Amino acid sequence: MAEIAPFRGVRYNPEKIPDLSKVTAPPYDVIDRVGRKDRYACAADLLERWLDEDVLVQDAEPGIYVVRQEWQDDAGRHERTGFVAAVKLEPFSQGKIYPHESTMSSPKEDRLKLLKATRTNLSQVFSLFPDERQDVDAWLTGTSAGTPDTQSIDDAGVLTKLWCVFDETSIRALRDMLKGREMFIADGHHRYETALNYQRFCAESVPEFPREPSESSRNADQIFPHDALMMLCVATNNAGVLTRPTHRLLSRDAADPENLIQRLKERFSVRSIATFSHKTGELDAILRSDATPNLMVLYVGASRPPMTVQPQEGEKMLAHMPEHSEIWRSLDVSILQYAILEGILGLSLEHVTQGNKIGYVHDADEAKRRVDAGEFSAAFVLRPTPLRAMVEVASHLERMPPKSTFFYPKAVTGMVLRRLESGKKRA
Repeated sequence: MAEIAPFRGVRYNPEKIPDLSKVTAPPYDVIDRVGRKDRYACAADLLERWLDEDVLVQDAEPGIYVVRQEWQDDAGRHERTGFVAAVKLEPFSQGKIYPHESTMSSPKEDRLKLLKATRTNLSQVFSLFPDERQDVDAWLTGTSAGTPDTQSIDDAGVLTKLWCVFDETSIRALRDMLKGREMFIADGHHRYETALNYQRFCAESVPEFPREPSESSRNADQIFPHDALMMLCVATNNAGVLTRPTHRLLSRDAADPENLIQRLKERFSVRSIATFSHKTGELDAILRSDATPNLMVLYVGASRPPMTVQPQEGEKMLAHMPEHSEIWRSLDVSILQYAILEGILGLSLEHVTQGNKIGYVHDADEAKRRVDAGEFSAAFVLRPTPLRAMVEVASHLERMPPKSTFFYPKAVTGMVLRRLESGKKRA
């Protein structure tokens, strides 16, 4: 695993912000773009003003921050606990940090401008690591036994609690446990690649950028500020690590539904669901009730019932799949991207990354509603990508198409920030 280190977190002053729920949010990529006109200078000015006014205060000592998220859904109560630390950056394929998704250029450009302006990690990259011995789990249980230092609850009812760990012995124990372990980026590929770009920018363009002594615990190897990134790290075997699907919406100029259906029948088994009654949750139920591998649902509007789509045996479909590992070629998202979107509709990965032909939603009922409203011509409803498949694909140094995974809930932005330069200390 990449080297981890504590850092002097910047947190809201409880005397001025008693309710963190009013100032925390999901990561930037799940916030609507409404109201995001002036992003960079405004964000930097506001951050500095809040630091000057003690709205935000930096902890006096470097620490590790234990985070627990609790929520409830139709399946019951869930809990996910991890830790936030500074993680030393490693170029992909040169260390033990593995990505699993392709990225888009526009978000990275946006995040780099914001990072240059604020010199602050505003949100955490969400990463997973193996913990078969459950020693890290035991460490997390011990360090979160008392009352949390802060907590917040979001609009969806997800309660997030945070404990600060400043004890040097405890921090050293965690660092020792994690030696040699791999790390898999679950969410935040754009922010990780942005951090690599910023590291390169600092080395090449800003020679005077402060290379302060280590922000890690005492006697630890040095990690300079721009050589690390704030991450939320959670064990892969944590019961609260849940994936949800990301459904694809096709723009009206990307696909003619009737032509798409006819072309699909040449390479796939296509079957209409004549009993479909347009009930809430019915599209999801189709996939839950049928264990057939690589099954997806195509919805083209209220004028005809939805259809299940499944690859036929033989080379017709595989001929359009790139050379990759067997697990990669078996993924629903890979089949959809290369055998259907690209192989039939001519929508390359470039179209996907530009985002002008394909939309993404996590709720199947929302996908149906937007097709019914005429916003899109068709929707492909998918199952979630299994966690084990994500880990295996990443271990092969392969990348899935963008938006192949969606981990819920997202890491909360605003509980703790990481400055790349010194600020006012918390007393």
